[in-house]
Amino acid sequence: MPDRGLENDADEFARLLTPRAVPSARFVHNLSQDIRHAAYEKMGHGSSISFDDMVIELRKLVRLLCETLIPIQPRSDFVLTLERHLQSTAAAQIADRQRRRRWLMVGSVIGSALSFVGVVTALVLRRRNGRVQTNKPVSMT
Repeated sequence: MPDRGLENDADEFARLLTPRAVPSARFVHNLSQDIRHAAYEKMGHGSSISFDDMVIELRKLVRLLCETLIPIQPRSDFVLTLERHLQSTAAAQIADRQRRRRWLMVGSVIGSALSFVGVVTALVLRRRNGRVQTNKPVSMT
């Protein structure tokens, strides 16, 4: 026995898309005319349509597109799956950022400590070399 739920979903999907998804012949004709006019103007010929008329035509095009393209609501299980996926991805990115920040802090502390040890070592060596040089008797010949 075929799955009735799948058939019903397919029928509903086809019903939603079919009547309005195909543009009318008038729309296609007007669009081709607009493309022809734009190409004609692009080749350097004078404008055949005024700016105000172009705005009116573009508004008609927008209205026709709004009537043709109907909004489709996604299924609730898709929305929930997408929400969970986005939340888990965001949580993973936050965790990675915190991990990187922690390692940056550890690295900066270690770098600061090594720098301090280097300065102290340089001072100690300089002092020791200074004493060695002053402990030598100076010969006057």
